[in-house]
Amino acid sequence: MGLAKICGMTAGSLLDDFYEGYRDSLEENVDKNPYKWSSDNGKPVLFNDRAMGDFIALLFEMSNELDKLKVPII
Repeated sequence: MGLAKICGMTAGSLLDDFYEGYRDSLEENVDKNPYKWSSDNGKPVLFNDRAMGDFIALLFEMSNELDKLKVPII
């Protein structure tokens, strides 16, 4: 359980850092209320629906797509 908790905290930190870098653009173009972005809010995703490798791949894919759209990073 300890390793899973560490991985979860690490993944959360990575996602938080990624989100904050694009936050202004996401709020301007999607919705100011991020709680409207997903109907699964509050449900743990890591280790339930996805594994750590899926999460890391998702971050790279999102970064590449946002770079293609020339979304500025703060």
